[in-house]
Amino acid sequence: MNKAKYVSKLSELLLSMIGEKVTHFNLGLGTIVDVRDGKCIVKYETHETNKQFLIESFFDYNDPVSELFRDEFNNIRCEYELSKKVKDKTKKNFLEYVKDKEEVKKITFDDIVGLDDLKDTINNMVVYPLKYKEIYKAFNRHSGGGILLYGPPGNGKTLIAKAIANEIDAKFFPIKCSSIASKWYGESERKIKELFEDAKSYERSIIYFDEFDSLGTSREDESNQASNRVVSELLAQLDGFDAISNTVLVIASTNKPWSIDSALLRSGRFNKKIYVGLPDNVSRHDLLIHELFGVPTKEIDYDEISLRCAGYSCADIVEVVNEAKDLAIKRSIKGNSISPVTHDDLLSALSSVHSTIVKSELERLSNFKLR
Repeated sequence: MNKAKYVSKLSELLLSMIGEKVTHFNLGLGTIVDVRDGKCIVKYETHETNKQFLIESFFDYNDPVSELFRDEFNNIRCEYELSKKVKDKTKKNFLEYVKDKEEVKKITFDDIVGLDDLKDTINNMVVYPLKYKEIYKAFNRHSGGGILLYGPPGNGKTLIAKAIANEIDAKFFPIKCSSIASKWYGESERKIKELFEDAKSYERSIIYFDEFDSLGTSREDESNQASNRVVSELLAQLDGFDAISNTVLVIASTNKPWSIDSALLRSGRFNKKIYVGLPDNVSRHDLLIHELFGVPTKEIDYDEISLRCAGYSCADIVEVVNEAKDLAIKRSIKGNSISPVTHDDLLSALSSVHSTIVKSELERLSNFKLR
């Protein structure tokens, strides 16, 4: 179905809805009064003039529409979306596969500077049970399941997930939770189900949800039915791990663990919770050396700079180093010769690059006790 046919079918549906009541999130209650020239015309009770909407975007702006026509509209939309997906499915899947494989091969635990205690914890909790599956099986210890990485932003949670995939040679599914969310009824649940089915087709696979709090949000708000359905589908998929022989590991990261539905954090789901905090002094020291490796430098006191970076995230420290490099580059251009990065360059960078960590959020994360 091409776009012209899609619009034509929507026009027929909207024509049959003339006189029906619709609700706009901002304009309020209205009535469909006409359909012509590729537009749907609605008379709203709170406005004197009629409002016109493009037919193909009408349902985007008017939700919910009459329940009487919901199934008819969904059938039209699904037919149109399916026709679009068929055209580029082979190419798209291939490109995504190549991209994922390339990204994972670039990242190992050796690429993650510092965080030695954290990496040791991850090896014991995650990597070894998957790498030495038969040994763990002999002791009736199982691999797979869910892991929640939580902590302030910019400290390597995504890198850790990619490194785990590389360590256990697993197919990696990096998911931005915003790509799962959909305005269409049932679409988000369908995406989640298809994702898990695809992951289960591999001997070992990792599904990584970034910013998980936006997807697995608490169901306390009963009015948010779409979000509640998504959480229910996630629970159903996580509970299905015991029924499969292949290993599917689900890793989720969040800066706001308190926003996640409590049912997702129970045993058997995201039962492994790992706090990824700010780098300690040793890690900051190692990160500075790592970021300046191979770069011309002169008389840098790494101990002093690492102490001054207390309270900075890993991403903040990288930004400090980049700012110092820029100062050296400007001198090099002006003097027409290579000028090394100096201790003063790093001090100047620290005066202009400040920590992005919000103190109140950090305290809340530090004190948060996951259930």
